[in-house]
Amino acid sequence: MRYAPEPLYVQGDAVRLSQIVTNLLNNAAKFTPPRGRIDIALAATGGQAVITVADTGPGFTPQDEHRMFDMFVQLEPALSAGAGGLGLA
Repeated sequence: MRYAPEPLYVQGDAVRLSQIVTNLLNNAAKFTPPRGRIDIALAATGGQAVITVADTGPGFTPQDEHRMFDMFVQLEPALSAGAGGLGLA
C-alpha cells in the first residue's frame, strides 16, 4: 500500500461524494462477471482528487461517456442486461 506524500483534502457534500463512490462500485459489481475483477484507486493529480474504478465488465462506448453522470441516465448495457435502476441521483 502506498500513501500520498501529503494529505489530500476534498471539499464537497459528504452525502453526494459517498453516493457517487457507492454508485460507481455498485455498477461495477452489477456488470462484472463472476470471477471478474474490480479495481478502485485514489490519486492526487494537479491538486485534485481522482477516483478511478475499473472492472472487467462490458463497459460503455466512448459516445456514452459524456452523459454517464447525468441524472437518471441508463446506458444501453444496463437496459439489455435487465439490471434496471434510476441512474445516478
